[in-house]
Amino acid sequence: MMHRHLARLFALLLLFVAGSAGAHPFDAESYSARADVRLDEKRGLRVRVYVEVPAQKVLAEFMTLYDDPMTLGDEEDQAFRERMWTRLGTSLGLTVDGARPAGGWVPADDPRNGYGTAEFFLYALEFVPDDPRALLDERVAVHVDLDVFPGEEIYLSAAARAKAPWQVASTTIDAILAADGLVDPATGRWTLDRRLRDVDVVFVRPGG
Repeated sequence: MMHRHLARLFALLLLFVAGSAGAHPFDAESYSARADVRLDEKRGLRVRVYVEVPAQKVLAEFMTLYDDPMTLGDEEDQAFRERMWTRLGTSLGLTVDGARPAGGWVPADDPRNGYGTAEFFLYALEFVPDDPRALLDERVAVHVDLDVFPGEEIYLSAAARAKAPWQVASTTIDAILAADGLVDPATGRWTLDRRLRDVDVVFVRPGG
């Protein structure tokens, strides 16, 4: 009966794609989180976080919530995704120039979001400010707090990008990632260094 339950769960929750959904390649039993911080004149500040959870952890939690997974349908499936998005959103933090901007973390528009492979599930959230362009000044200091699964070993990665006339003036990302030397050709650089749970990026607009 357990095998039938697991098969039903995989049918409900998994979206099989070629390879894992952008997951780190180092350990299928470890979590990962990646922050993507971008700034451009037209769209303003955009912060997105991708969290990958080992499939067995997700399935085990799903099974603790429902007595008989064999009877479940799309409604329960979606409710579980929303539960995970809410849980992860409360573990993320963002400040701009030292203050928390008005807005909130919401599920990102990504077809993989809330689905997974036999190894990982991908959950993607982005911070949607009430007014993205209101955050723009000549200098914008961004801090992202990745406090997801704080008690677990987690592979971390991050990137900062700017579109002219904006530039990335400084960031804590590169030095931390370079020190570990964990590089995957498909997904980039990773680290186990917990310092990258705090991502700092400073953007400037020269001559603005």
